[in-house]
Amino acid sequence: MSYLFAAYLWKKQEYAPLTLGSVWRGAEPRFAGEELVHVAVTPKVMAAFYFSGNFSTKSEAFAYACETMLLDGWAESPAEERREAGDFEFRYFVWLSSDMFEYDVAVSYDGAGFEGRALIDGQGERVVVDEGVVKDYELANTHVDPAEFGADGEDDEHFDEDAYSEALSEREKPFSPGGWIYDVLGVSRQQVILALHKAWDEKGKTLWPEGGAQDTPELRKELEAGDSCAPDLPMWSEWGEQYVPKEKPAEKPVPAKKNARAKEAKPAKKAKSAKPAARKKS
Repeated sequence: MSYLFAAYLWKKQEYAPLTLGSVWRGAEPRFAGEELVHVAVTPKVMAAFYFSGNFSTKSEAFAYACETMLLDGWAESPAEERREAGDFEFRYFVWLSSDMFEYDVAVSYDGAGFEGRALIDGQGERVVVDEGVVKDYELANTHVDPAEFGADGEDDEHFDEDAYSEALSEREKPFSPGGWIYDVLGVSRQQVILALHKAWDEKGKTLWPEGGAQDTPELRKELEAGDSCAPDLPMWSEWGEQYVPKEKPAEKPVPAKKNARAKEAKPAKKAKSAKPAARKKS
């Protein structure tokens, strides 16, 4: 059983699989077994899983899927097609996730722009772009040192695993695709994986290519040609360079109370000096 997947995800009322299929219709398959399969994750949430081909290893297939979606532009193509058609009332996600969360990337597209979150090898990145303006951007190290929680290479008796996991989860939370998608779509990674297995078991509908996945000698040869290239972080650095953080407004000094001022003007009766009473810090 594999837990690697590349998928489009959307709420049933916010997007349509037929629209997604039309975007892919003009593409020519590159590899034997390459296809896009539509299944339901829940009655309200749909998925279209992209299978890049019958590679010798699932990790290689996943790397090609990441390259196709993120570098070749197939993640954003459906959004571009909708905007060009004058339709700005849509939203869908593209989620690419590997075993053990070593590679976890999600991007949400709508009529105004996109939002992305990623966790890869101890780094986190997130971006929000609306109408071509970068509203938010962050790139950070999410690594947490187990030694800070008692881990020792020879003796882990004092390792506080719960505290370590909590600290790591807190560090990763702003960049986590899984938590974000669950908040918006209401589906967990496990639910998506169950839908993935439905697609494997041919319980879904092939959106592309027409007639199902192709298998020819030429397409089989392509499986062994070239190396895949899954993009690493920073993934949205060009947008990050445009980001101008908002300055926090300066705190206004809190005026002293009138009676306090009056007291300051007169020395205390028992005071030995004429110094006024200390002001309260604003």
